[in-house]
Amino acid sequence: MNLDWNAKDYGNGFSFVHEYGEDVMSLITVPKGSLAVDLGCGNGALTAKLSQAGFRVLGIDASASMLEEARKNHPELPFREADAVSFKLEEPADVIFSNAVFHWIDEDKQYLLLRNIAANLRTGGQLITEFGGIGCGVKVHGMLAQKFAEYGYSYQPVQFFPSIG
Repeated sequence: MNLDWNAKDYGNGFSFVHEYGEDVMSLITVPKGSLAVDLGCGNGALTAKLSQAGFRVLGIDASASMLEEARKNHPELPFREADAVSFKLEEPADVIFSNAVFHWIDEDKQYLLLRNIAANLRTGGQLITEFGGIGCGVKVHGMLAQKFAEYGYSYQPVQFFPSIG
């Protein structure tokens, strides 16, 4: 992870992230009762939705402060602090679900991320994910670069927005 989130304010200012993720959940086709891992679960909002949909769940996040919020908001659910590129499951997941996370993984670690997901996903399991791609946020990042420059600073986005290639 290349960013330290303000976990207490995340639910207020960024609730749209997990609200958009609810639609992505509709792509999951494994049966109810299957193990669904919410990779990069943040405050656990979508982990809870996965549980309500009938899946056995595990929320994984690299941020201790986000997991503190997740555990406070959803004490009945299991959460684990681990990095997306190195987590290990006791049993392979039937589905690994990830919403708005992969673009926060450094470009040089993307291969490790995908290799680790494959190692923790059962044969025939599903990877259901949503993340930013090339061109995502160009106007926002361009404006930030311009404003930083006005104050004598340089701006480098911390996200990785890949192309299909």
